[in-house]
Amino acid sequence: MVDRGGSIWVSRDGLHDSWHQLTDHSVYEGNRRYYEDPVLWRDSVQYHMIVNDWHARKAYYMRSLDGRKWITEAGAAYCADDKQFPHIFSVHKDGTEEWWYKYERPHIYQDSEGRAAYINFAVIDCVKKEDKGGDSHSSKNIVLPLQKPLLTEMIKADGDVYIIRIKSEKGFKPKRDLNVKTLRFGCHSYVNYGKGLKVKKIAAQGNDLIVTFSGKADDSGIVPGEWAPKLLGQKRNGSVAFSYVRMPQVNARPELLSALCPNLEARCVTIQNYGQTASRPVTVRVYAADKKTLLAEGTVPSIDAYSHACVSLTLTNDTVPLHTDMLVVRFFNGDNKELLIERIPYSGVRPQTDN
Repeated sequence: MVDRGGSIWVSRDGLHDSWHQLTDHSVYEGNRRYYEDPVLWRDSVQYHMIVNDWHARKAYYMRSLDGRKWITEAGAAYCADDKQFPHIFSVHKDGTEEWWYKYERPHIYQDSEGRAAYINFAVIDCVKKEDKGGDSHSSKNIVLPLQKPLLTEMIKADGDVYIIRIKSEKGFKPKRDLNVKTLRFGCHSYVNYGKGLKVKKIAAQGNDLIVTFSGKADDSGIVPGEWAPKLLGQKRNGSVAFSYVRMPQVNARPELLSALCPNLEARCVTIQNYGQTASRPVTVRVYAADKKTLLAEGTVPSIDAYSHACVSLTLTNDTVPLHTDMLVVRFFNGDNKELLIERIPYSGVRPQTDN
C-alpha cells in the first residue's frame, strides 16, 4: 500500500493482518507538495504506481521490483490538455474528442495477467471553484481502455545478446501484428528515446515469436541490478507495443527485510521479513545518524516469509553521539554489497561495554 505522502506500507493479507510502515521517506520524486491520489498495482513482473499532481494537472509513472525502491520514468503518465502537453487523450473510436480540464483519482482495472487494462478517472471541465450548484460542471466518471503490455519471457541474457519470446494471445499474434523493425530493447531511459538494442534475428515458434537483440553492451544501458529492461516499438496498425521483460534469475517476489528498533543496551535487534519468500543470510550493521559511525553489527539468519528473528549484536563503539534521535540500519550481502538502508528512531539509551 502507498499513502498520500508516498510512504510504503505492507500487510500479509490486507484484511486481518496489521499494516506496517516499511519506508521512512516518500518514494515520490519532484515537488511532492501537490501529489495526491496514488494508485498501486502489481502484475507478474513488478509493482506499478501512478501519482497525480493536482496543481500541474498531470501524473507520474513509477515501478518497483520489491515495493521499497522505485524508479520514476521520464514524462507524464497522463496530463490535461494545456500548452506544455498539447494533446487530448480521451478520444472515441469514431474520432470524437472529449476535453477535460482535470483528470484525478485514477483507479486501475487489471486483467487475468495482472496487467492494467482500463483506467478510471474523475474528471471535470473547469477549475473546481467555478463549479457551482445547478450548473453542468459537476465532476464525471470516465473509463479509458489501456494498451496492455505484451506477454514476454526472457530466454537468454548474455551481455550483448538477449533472446526474448513474445507470446501470442487472444486478438494478438506477434508475427502478424508487430512491426518488428521498430522494436528496441534495453534500459527504459534508452528505449524511451529511440536508443537500445535492435532486432538481429526473428524466428516463429508456434504462434509465438522468438526475437534476438544484439549489439555492444553499452548500447542497451542495462546495468547490474536491472530486473526488467523495456521492450518498445510499434504494431503494424501504428499503436504502441511495449513490455517489461523480467531478467533471468531475478526473484519476482524478493525478501523484504526491515529492522524494528535496535536495542543497543540489550545488544540485539529484531529483523522482520515482510517478503513472500525466505530471505538469505545477511549482515546487519547499525550506524549513528551520520551513517559513518559504526555502533554494532550482527549476522541475520535466513528468515521465512512474514517471520522475524532476534539477532545478537556485537558492539563496536560505546559512544553514541549526543542528541542522536535516529539510527541507521544497513544490510549487506556476502560480497559486502549494500542491499538496503533504513533510518530507525532511537530512544537515547546509551549502551554499556564490558570495559
